[in-house]
Amino acid sequence: MTAASARCRNWAEYLELLERRRSRRNHGDRPAHLWEGVVKPLSQPGHGSSHSDLLHQIGVIQSSRLLDDAISLSIPSQWKISFDVYQPDTVADYKKSNPGKPYTRMCVCSFEGPVPDLQVVKSLSFQSGEVPVTFAVVDHGDISFYSFKDFTLPVDVCR
Repeated sequence: MTAASARCRNWAEYLELLERRRSRRNHGDRPAHLWEGVVKPLSQPGHGSSHSDLLHQIGVIQSSRLLDDAISLSIPSQWKISFDVYQPDTVADYKKSNPGKPYTRMCVCSFEGPVPDLQVVKSLSFQSGEVPVTFAVVDHGDISFYSFKDFTLPVDVCR
């Protein structure tokens, strides 16, 4: 008599025990209670055929570009581009009637004021077009410059 059959009182219980063990083996010995509730693991064992598939399956944050959906955003009235900055080497060709493309556009704000959120950064970048926007933050005479550039994170695993 085996240890498994010693726990069973009849043939039906023994067959039920064997079926539970077989199903547990087929599911990679995963604890069944993890998949019973509303909150479940992001991935099941054996469902990903590669690391790339698994990373795509559990991906929580989707990538986006700086100007995605910027056309539909409105800029709060306190945020505006204050002035354009031109490179010193282009001053010889500079004409007030036709200044050319600026090097950057400045948005001046106070250190004690509100911080520009993603909506402001996206809206001002869209308004500025190809020219980058630089935030000049003034703190009692000290000025700090911040700019945001679009970038792409590297992909570690290829499909």
